[in-house]
Amino acid sequence: MKRRMIPVILGVMTVCICACGKQTSSGSADSSSADQSVTSSSVSNSSVKKTADVSVDSTDGTSQNGDMNTLSNSTQVDEKKLENKSTVDYTPYQELIAKISDSVAKVLNGEEYDQEEMTRMTNSFQQFAIGVHENHDNTNYGYFMQDLDGDGIDELLIGFSDSYVWEVYTIQNDELVNVYLTAWRGGLQLCTNGKIETSASGGQLYSAWTYSEFQNGALNPIETVFTKCEENDFSAHHWYYSEGDGSNQDLSTEISESEGEAIKAKYSHQQMNFTLF
Repeated sequence: MKRRMIPVILGVMTVCICACGKQTSSGSADSSSADQSVTSSSVSNSSVKKTADVSVDSTDGTSQNGDMNTLSNSTQVDEKKLENKSTVDYTPYQELIAKISDSVAKVLNGEEYDQEEMTRMTNSFQQFAIGVHENHDNTNYGYFMQDLDGDGIDELLIGFSDSYVWEVYTIQNDELVNVYLTAWRGGLQLCTNGKIETSASGGQLYSAWTYSEFQNGALNPIETVFTKCEENDFSAHHWYYSEGDGSNQDLSTEISESEGEAIKAKYSHQQMNFTLF
């Protein structure tokens, strides 16, 4: 009985977004950054083909290296991702990036910008505007795109290359939807295991780290580690663990500091490559 190899083509499409004339977080600063004009970013599509060889019995067509139904289901999922990639309109991302880029340029040039609009749109811009001075370069404020839940639609992440992601947006029904907005103390980090860490802090009184999966356009908490100190005693920190996003001390289990650090160590941070505004 002979076996023949049938190549199965799985289409994967990637979408990238770039800012014309901008440096990346690891690049060098533009010597004329104070006078540079800001243009809206463009989205380009590129397709990559991958092949998988499946050994098939030539007499009855059954797979010898796996169930053909499983392969068919996997192919259908990939086709759905491909459909999303090819049909999603990233214009709302481009418009937001263009507005922030324009306001960043105005701040760097010492010009007036619409503070009310920018405050309504984004927390991260206010943090940038507070920390930068006239004619200084933008060295860390930027964005990148990444498909966080594997549905074929990239999310837009905005933040600071030397600290956290402050905001996450996705596209739903061709509209821009904010799915994460940080408070002033804390932020979001992507982890190498595909999970997402969000942190919050109340100074010496309180700190929390929640680990989540991004599914169906939302963060779904898995587990949380947090610390609290005793009232009027900042030196006496207690560690707690809770499933989900439970930072309520009464519904959590007290753990040791070493246990808390061991849980946090499961989620090493992924390098995030920002394109600067």
